[in-house]
Amino acid sequence: MEWYNNLLINESPFEAFLVLLVLFWTEVTSALGGIFLFILISVRFNRRKIQKIMRAADLNQVLHTKTLKQLDQILWVLSLQRTRIIRRKIKQESTEETRERLIGLILKILKSDEMKNNAPHH
Repeated sequence: MEWYNNLLINESPFEAFLVLLVLFWTEVTSALGGIFLFILISVRFNRRKIQKIMRAADLNQVLHTKTLKQLDQILWVLSLQRTRIIRRKIKQESTEETRERLIGLILKILKSDEMKNNAPHH
């Protein structure tokens, strides 16, 4: 562990803890960055393929020929695109329009949950 000892100045336990904490933080953030970069590249790469699929004449038949993994990738790309489109629309709206829309969504969800709870159970 010579490399570890070379990082220490005063060789105190607290300093050793801080060194390990910094090394751990660096590893975690680089791993998360790598995962995010992989997702971003995957979405960019698959977006063109998915747009080509969506333009197919018989979309239902085309989707039935895809594997589970391919369907999962299609869903992933479409959900990310939808989220991006929704965010773009929200940024263009005024604050009051956004508030009203969010209130409407919350009430709709609560009403849906209430209907599920009040439904007769068999």
